[in-house]
Amino acid sequence: MQLRLQELERQLAQRTGELFGRSSEKRPQREQDEGNKPEPPTHGHGPRAQPTLPALEVEHTLEESDKQCPKCGGTLAEMKGEILGGDETRWHAWALCAPDAVVYRIQEGRDTEAARNMLQDFGGILMVDGLSTYESAAAGSGGKLTLVNCWMHARRKYVECVEAFPQAEEALEMIAGLYAVEREYKEGAESLERLLELRQHKSRPLIERLHPWACEHAHCPSRRWARQSNT
Repeated sequence: MQLRLQELERQLAQRTGELFGRSSEKRPQREQDEGNKPEPPTHGHGPRAQPTLPALEVEHTLEESDKQCPKCGGTLAEMKGEILGGDETRWHAWALCAPDAVVYRIQEGRDTEAARNMLQDFGGILMVDGLSTYESAAAGSGGKLTLVNCWMHARRKYVECVEAFPQAEEALEMIAGLYAVEREYKEGAESLERLLELRQHKSRPLIERLHPWACEHAHCPSRRWARQSNT
């Protein structure tokens, strides 16, 4: 029974890895942290072939109460004749978030026109993921849009290249310091004045160190480049 349980746990872990893959946000453990632990023994005959499950197409009809937006009271419009998926049409889901609302819209592309269609006449500070489309939209906004970039997306690029460029660890440590400041704020009382003080006294010195480092190492090799160079 114990061997059977171990085999089931191993198969479950393997299946989970196949479904979700490796997250680019998760840092690989350093070799010194792993030590010289031996590989755990495996039991059984390994994974077995799974039968192909039938694909069923089900059309869901919304109730009348679900056809009305709970936020604004407007009627939701049906996208008649438009089917997501397939080989002929590629759709993109856009999301726009504010403190009191989230807007989702399906569009045919991720170009500047799609961004302007999403933003309409919005003016103010817009946090983005680094897509160049937003830079074009901001350039044509007449100064109405101010772009700020997401630290999570910036950090991801250094995580991806640290395998081929170990110096990126320095940048990751500085970004970790920025994250620590945000955690410190969340552990105390909520106050914009307190948050500004923390960022000015603790975050600003880190950014002032990170900016020249990033300019000096503007061309970091990627993990993909490392794999190709080793083949």
